[in-house]
Amino acid sequence: MENGSSRENIDISLGESEPISETSEEITVEPTETEDLPSRHFNSDGSEWIVRVVGQTSTGSASDSGARLLHLIFYRSENPLVAQYDLITPCKSIDDLHDLDLENLLSLAESS
Repeated sequence: MENGSSRENIDISLGESEPISETSEEITVEPTETEDLPSRHFNSDGSEWIVRVVGQTSTGSASDSGARLLHLIFYRSENPLVAQYDLITPCKSIDDLHDLDLENLLSLAESS
């Protein structure tokens, strides 16, 4: 594509192309409220914490499904909307993590 030319969507399997403006639709995505994210409460060193799943994905390729990854953010329960630490960890679900696992992950997490 040269400068000044229109961008095109190309369907390689059919060899056809259409300008993006004709094929794309505007999608409005509303952010999930922090309080509505999947979460767990746990205690660590005498403090109560909240951990929330803010993102998830999988690694791998079509032939190998790879590992599921969770992006976790940790909040102090006395200030539940201010992120303190975050971490990406291999895990299928936050429910698969025991409280001791959450304590260990908190100790590995980096400041947000």
